[in-house]
Amino acid sequence: MKFDIYHAIKGNFFADKLPAESYKKVASVNVSSLEDAYAKSQNIESTWTEHPDVITNLTECRSTSVGDIIYNTEESQGYMVMNIGFEKVDVFK
Repeated sequence: MKFDIYHAIKGNFFADKLPAESYKKVASVNVSSLEDAYAKSQNIESTWTEHPDVITNLTECRSTSVGDIIYNTEESQGYMVMNIGFEKVDVFK
């Protein structure tokens, strides 16, 4: 499955519902689940933009965190990263 990763432009660490223009698409990730998309978008041992499952024009990027959105392109559904888990959001509809 393909997931698009959107980062809040000014940060959104309280997971507020922001308008679509408050986010920037930073990458697409080809993985099997929402959880895998989140895991692949973390800077752990190296920058996540170098992973073979990641499609991006960026060379470096911060890790995906609370308030960012992972968009499942097959479901046409966005999921906001919360303190624990994910919450469905309709930011891009």
